[in-house]
Amino acid sequence: METFKVCLVGDARVGKTSLVDCLRGKDMPHIYKPTLGVSVFPVIHNGRKFNIWDTAGQERFGGLRTGYYLASDIGLVVYNNVPLLSQHNWIEDFVGICPNIPIVKCVNLFDPSIEPTQFNQPAANLFFINVSQNEGLDTLMDHLCNVATNPN
Repeated sequence: METFKVCLVGDARVGKTSLVDCLRGKDMPHIYKPTLGVSVFPVIHNGRKFNIWDTAGQERFGGLRTGYYLASDIGLVVYNNVPLLSQHNWIEDFVGICPNIPIVKCVNLFDPSIEPTQFNQPAANLFFINVSQNEGLDTLMDHLCNVATNPN
């Protein structure tokens, strides 16, 4: 079985761990518990295994964060669109460590009254998927399978 490392990054409280729980078929927790450092979770989809490295969003828990990026096959950046602007440039950090891997941008905790225009800008190796309220999870996994086997 092919195995791929997916490094999951984003601000605190955007739903990174909840997204991983949904991908693993678990219920979303109702109590917020910050990730300390990194947690690694396997997700199998279409005969491929994705080891998802769920990194801390809070600066005080992310001291080794860029070290977790090393040897990643795919970057997965989670945002919310309330507000649209992230407090950290996750993609710039990621490209500085892993310049040639595909990066998938996900919007979680989506407010439909706010247009996510900043996420629709085309860029090389950059893809946008809305995964709000458990919608788009299969699309996300299908896309990860596609970029894992066809990274360019």
